[in-house]
Amino acid sequence: MDPDAEVERTTSKIFKALIIAFVFIACENKLSDNKVTNTANPGSQAAADTIVTVTDTSNCHKKTIYLTFDDGPNKGSANVLQVATEEQVPITMFLIGQHICGSHWQASSYSNIAGSPFVEIQNHSYTHGHNHFDRFYKCADKVSADFMRCADSLHLKSNIVRTPGRNIWRTPTISFTDVKKIAPMADTLLQKGLIVMGWDVEWRFDNHLRLYKTDAQLIEQINGLFKKEKMKTPNHLVLLAHDQTFVDSTNFASLRRFVQKLKNTGEYNFEVISHYPGLKNNNIAKNDAVVLK
Repeated sequence: MDPDAEVERTTSKIFKALIIAFVFIACENKLSDNKVTNTANPGSQAAADTIVTVTDTSNCHKKTIYLTFDDGPNKGSANVLQVATEEQVPITMFLIGQHICGSHWQASSYSNIAGSPFVEIQNHSYTHGHNHFDRFYKCADKVSADFMRCADSLHLKSNIVRTPGRNIWRTPTISFTDVKKIAPMADTLLQKGLIVMGWDVEWRFDNHLRLYKTDAQLIEQINGLFKKEKMKTPNHLVLLAHDQTFVDSTNFASLRRFVQKLKNTGEYNFEVISHYPGLKNNNIAKNDAVVLK
């Protein structure tokens, strides 16, 4: 064997090994430099991508529920307010103007509601149509005047209303009337500048104010509606409940469990009704007394 040839081969192997080692070290240093650069320079593309990833795990992909309560202030309103406060969830209360003038304790209840950071106040008419809805809805002018009277009495600046006893939607993007013969009246309300908000599901009750469904049954219904996309707007569900039903201790406890269970799933956002999609309107403003945190 030629000793010189053997030395040449050995030298060549050592040289190649050194080159490979050098390249490996250089790559490692480059990766390390990139990591330091991304940390020191939050404006870099890598850092921006990281921020986007964090943002994508936020609430924007969750389902949104609008907890709305009608007919207050009444004897159940304090319990509704207590749940919203203790669970720290935003709710919307559609109030009846005449109720505030009905008694001292109702006026006091209204003061507590208006002072809550968790409540948005909206218009449920002044008289509630005196509960004679067929007669009430015969004249659109009288209906709109009743809403205006409520707005004046409660000093409301919002043009969002909910019709007593009827599930009617009149928004810039949604038109629905549960009783077709009053559709022209509903159209007139929209033409007069009112946004009419209905509901997707109601927590119904009997003549003794007992809830037909337990909190667990209602949550099951809501999950089914989201799964089948049976709401007016995908991933946005408006729930209607009534203050007066929650004066009962059993119903009150059911409301608390309902809110707690929905919160604990981590699947839902809670919003006030003025944040419903498509209601961007210059005439809509939060009530002066209501500032949500």
